[in-house]
Amino acid sequence: MKIFVFSDSHGNTQPMLNVLQQKRDECDFIIHLGDHCTDINCIGSIVGITPVIAVSGNNDFFSDLHEFPYDTTVEIAGKRLFICHGHKLAVKRDLSLLITAAKNKNCSIALFGHTHIPYVKTSDNISLFNPGSIGVFSGEKLSYGTITINNNNVKFEINEV
Repeated sequence: MKIFVFSDSHGNTQPMLNVLQQKRDECDFIIHLGDHCTDINCIGSIVGITPVIAVSGNNDFFSDLHEFPYDTTVEIAGKRLFICHGHKLAVKRDLSLLITAAKNKNCSIALFGHTHIPYVKTSDNISLFNPGSIGVFSGEKLSYGTITINNNNVKFEINEV
């Protein structure tokens, strides 16, 4: 099972589209971590990849919170993932609230965005993963993440565009 994780596209959908068109055969699942979460709706349908999960970020002013909540949990290939943008959990300050939220939802993986900085680390038995930004040109390279789940093995990768 290979999951493609995008965050902070901010309306710049072309990088996501390019990645998914090139790697369509590798992708089983798409997750968007907010800040223009609706960008993923058109991308998933264009490249024909489902399922797609997205959450709202601090720049998703007009998103329907029933369709795109601030956080959600999902089980994929036997792993429980806590998915959020991270602004409501102060991830720019530290990750303690994110870790607590993931634990409270019985998740072993926490996905977050908001900082635009790629991050992969395990803390307090929670795998923390931020793919960086797929759409914001802030001096850093655009990036996205992949998570490969094979039986009990989980591999996290940051990929530059």
